[in-house]
Amino acid sequence: MSVSQPNDGNPTAATSGSDGNRTKRRSVVVFLLVASAAVAAAIILNRIGSTPNAEIVAEGARVLEKGDYSAALAMAEEALENDSNDPAALLLAAQSAVGLEEFDAALEFLDRIGDDGNSRAVEARILSGELLLMQFQRLSAAEDQYRRTLTQDETNPLVHERLAYLLGLQGRRWEAIPHRLALIRAGQASPLHLYLLSVDLDSIENPEEIEQYADAAAADPGPRLALARIATGAGNYDRAEELLQQALKLRPDLAEANVRLGETLLASGKNSAFAVWSRELPQAVLDHPVAWVVYGHWAERTGQKEVEARCLWEAVRRNPNDRRSMYRLGRVLVELDRADDAEVFLDRARRLEAYAKAAEVAYHVGTDDHLQDAASLADDCGLLWESSGWSQVALDQDPLSTWARERAERLRANSAELALSRAVPESNPTRKIDLTDLPLPTLNSAPDDAPTADQAEPDTAVDGNLVVVTFADRAAECGMNFQYENGGQPRTHGIVRMYEVVGGGVAVLDFDHDGWPDVYFAQGGEWSGESRRNPHSDRLFRSRGDQRFDDVTQHAGVAEERFSQGAAVGDVNNDGFPDLFIANIGPNRLLMNNGDGTFSDAAEHVPGDSAQYSTSAVVADLNGDANPDVYVVNYLAGSDLFTKTCGDPQRPRSCLPHEFAAAEDHLLLNLGTGEFEDVTSDAGVDAGGGKGLGVVAADFHGEGSLSLFVANDVSPNFLYVNRTADSGGRLAFQERGLSSGVALNGNGRQESSMGVAAGDVDGDGRVDLFVTNFDNETNTLYLQTDKMLFVDATARSGLADKPLPLLGWGTQFLDADLDGWLDLLLTNGHINDLRDHGKPYQMPPQFFRNQGGGRFTEHAAESLGPFFSQWRLGRGMARIDWNRDGLDDAVISHLDAPAALLTNTSAETGRALAVRLVGVHSSRDAIGATLTARVGTRTLVRQLTAGDGNQCSNERRLIFGLGEAADVDRLEVRWPSGRRQQFAHLLAGTDITLVEGRNQPVLIRHTEP
Repeated sequence: MSVSQPNDGNPTAATSGSDGNRTKRRSVVVFLLVASAAVAAAIILNRIGSTPNAEIVAEGARVLEKGDYSAALAMAEEALENDSNDPAALLLAAQSAVGLEEFDAALEFLDRIGDDGNSRAVEARILSGELLLMQFQRLSAAEDQYRRTLTQDETNPLVHERLAYLLGLQGRRWEAIPHRLALIRAGQASPLHLYLLSVDLDSIENPEEIEQYADAAAADPGPRLALARIATGAGNYDRAEELLQQALKLRPDLAEANVRLGETLLASGKNSAFAVWSRELPQAVLDHPVAWVVYGHWAERTGQKEVEARCLWEAVRRNPNDRRSMYRLGRVLVELDRADDAEVFLDRARRLEAYAKAAEVAYHVGTDDHLQDAASLADDCGLLWESSGWSQVALDQDPLSTWARERAERLRANSAELALSRAVPESNPTRKIDLTDLPLPTLNSAPDDAPTADQAEPDTAVDGNLVVVTFADRAAECGMNFQYENGGQPRTHGIVRMYEVVGGGVAVLDFDHDGWPDVYFAQGGEWSGESRRNPHSDRLFRSRGDQRFDDVTQHAGVAEERFSQGAAVGDVNNDGFPDLFIANIGPNRLLMNNGDGTFSDAAEHVPGDSAQYSTSAVVADLNGDANPDVYVVNYLAGSDLFTKTCGDPQRPRSCLPHEFAAAEDHLLLNLGTGEFEDVTSDAGVDAGGGKGLGVVAADFHGEGSLSLFVANDVSPNFLYVNRTADSGGRLAFQERGLSSGVALNGNGRQESSMGVAAGDVDGDGRVDLFVTNFDNETNTLYLQTDKMLFVDATARSGLADKPLPLLGWGTQFLDADLDGWLDLLLTNGHINDLRDHGKPYQMPPQFFRNQGGGRFTEHAAESLGPFFSQWRLGRGMARIDWNRDGLDDAVISHLDAPAALLTNTSAETGRALAVRLVGVHSSRDAIGATLTARVGTRTLVRQLTAGDGNQCSNERRLIFGLGEAADVDRLEVRWPSGRRQQFAHLLAGTDITLVEGRNQPVLIRHTEP
């Protein structure tokens, strides 16, 4: 992440590389230094005696104030002829030289003033630093002057501000911390510095400015360090290594350069060089927490869990505010079966992440409520200086703010005992949990160098031929004509209110039981105060089985007058006909399938809040009584949710989700009588604080019960682990997102989770998760490594890089080439039109092919078909094989264009076996059933899940890609009831139905010609 620091924190905001702007910069420098010359003149006038030399200097100071720099310089030189070391005369000469733009001469005068601690010496060091920083752009030389100032005036706010700036600019953010805290102590807290304190140490401040410093000072290590950090972020490790070596040659003791060199060598797979780095690392550098973070990464790569835990413990002992290391340590301790110890670190990671997000909002939005939230969360983390700082900011905005005054006074009373460090010692969890019994790292020998990310295997099929995957949008020619209406004008005016952001979902179901999948689209509409006007409706399209769809909305009785967001499918009453649950803004709706092509509204049997903002839902049997229950995902709450806009009143934009309260999700228990009971709190799915958008129900732990993953926007994701004791018993869940590793990404950061794909992507038989996020975040792949334990495998899977700042929504796993590996499809689109800020608004969809083992490569748009070159505001996505050719397709909704029926048109693929399941002892839908196919030497595992991500419901049909195999040797089904069945020699190219308890499959059709 890069932090672009606003101009008010940058003393060289007007600088540029052009000659014209250099002149402008020089004028700014003259203004700044001459302004401080007036201060210096006052010092001169107040501190000189009554000697003849002093009288000359005093007169020169008066002339300087009038702007006659030549006369002032002449008087200073006259005084210096009498006493060449007169500090007052030297200071006068320096200020006069600045006025005359004779900057080299000014520095020479200032260098002759000794550091004797008086005001002239302090002023000399400050002015030297200002000249070196702003005029000569020599970061290291300026730093030396400012540090010399602090030895004489340790509380000087200007010096602390300058050091914070130039250290942050170089990426030395660990060293910048005490200077930012000193500003708070001096009563000069600013939202900017408070926000920068909360940002990870890996960030670079003002990356766009560092080039000019590198050009200006060839012998300065600081710019090279910053450029190296930028190169590392771009994956250019060789360039980063070169720059870091240059920086260390200029300054071998530069701790940040030392630790970042180790980080770069490790990231690039140069293990031999990393071992040399470790042996030669200066002992003093081990006081830097990032050194231990680097060793922790090394231990992780080499599989040394105990060493990794010890290294991360050493990192957080030195920096108890490193939420990434805190989180990783907790996760490692879980793997080491030290769950109680892990919880201490995971809890602090969660609280630090919550504070970091609150600080970001307080900085960007800055209302009293958000400032109070940031102050309270800082207090909760033991960050008392920052809590005081947010209180200062609030009082600056509103001197009558009661909470801010009380908090500021309380913290001021204790400030004398507070050290100048971010967290109070007792908040450091390493004081409670001692891991010194675990081994330290030893690098006696280096393993072979590892391949880097750019050395991935070529994109080939199993037989070695180049894979060509293509898709085409068939919606228009098939009669599937649908356009989501969000109540605004996304094409022309962008999205300005939160309810316009999310878009509509898609559900796939065979509602008439003819063997062909039909499609239901949720619809929004025009919002008028309390409800939607109804020129639009949800739509149901029936497949005729002949490559065409008919709109049967009115005939089926599903016309929906509410503002719909998502749709979920499930056979609620187990009669063999799928029902629909519609997630709305306002009352939700349950549409019961009558079995004759029509539906009946059963909303009165579904408890719910008429003011709720529901986005997604899942219909599945959660307590094992064979009656599908309903989990409803809710998003935001607040009286101004449907009216509030942000940004420039002349060009409003949608607000941040942070600016609204979270809405509580609801769990509705199916009583088996047609009625539902809200058991949210009783069942333990009331974690709170989630702003849900996506959901998946799956048997993650392989024990026959369904757990729930909820993707939350700008808050930690939930993983509700099913702890229901007996089938049909009282529902019981435990929220384990943090300890399982899916609440945050691998860096301990919460993301803007939206779409979710679920499936086994690495071939180990476990359900993995892929979550789409915001444009400045990665889309995150969570691989399940053990029962209910996940790791962030985004980087190693090849999914970390975003060539464009894309904002992801709907996503699904599907085996596009039928090679047995699940590929990845996703749709993108921004929520605000920021094209005038250099960001795309409409965005392209993406396809990533799984090369095997969960390693993905993105296919170029031009090779995939015209649809991938057409940028849109993508939203919902559901998986479907609409033409029954054995290839998974997708239905995609957009805000600014008609929905797409994205059809897999790949000319050469493997063969397939398509399987539909019918539960008998289990619920009819058989959600959670796991199928294990033995195909030659390979084992393929697929699970029937529900929820299916962001507002969507996939076709309840599993497709096995078999490559060139003629059949499946053996297929085992583990039904949700616990029953197991095996089927042998199932032919490729067929579409079958398996009924629980029936020994023979039912052949539906052949999927091959």
